[in-house]
Amino acid sequence: MPNHLKHINRPMTEEERRLAEHVRQGAERDFPPKPGTDLSIPPGIPQRIYDARQRRGVTRYEVGQTAGVPATIVRSIEQGKDVPLSQFHAVAAALGLAIELVEHA
Repeated sequence: MPNHLKHINRPMTEEERRLAEHVRQGAERDFPPKPGTDLSIPPGIPQRIYDARQRRGVTRYEVGQTAGVPATIVRSIEQGKDVPLSQFHAVAAALGLAIELVEHA
């Protein structure tokens, strides 16, 4: 009978966050972006999603886990790429944001 590992979702501890940040900074130092690579976040919705994630101090992976979507979807939203509305809604909700439709006059 094979052993099945159960995946447990839990928030990262402060120690784990510090370690992850240290690893990320080391990776950026050791493997800097190629020249000409635009790492800026487009204005509007992508910037608002990015800002909400930064204010909460969570990674794209953590948002994806909470939203039930891959971290690549969170990255795509922050880069201004098209994603399915259901996934966009899940990411917004995971960040405590609401999508509101406003009728133009």
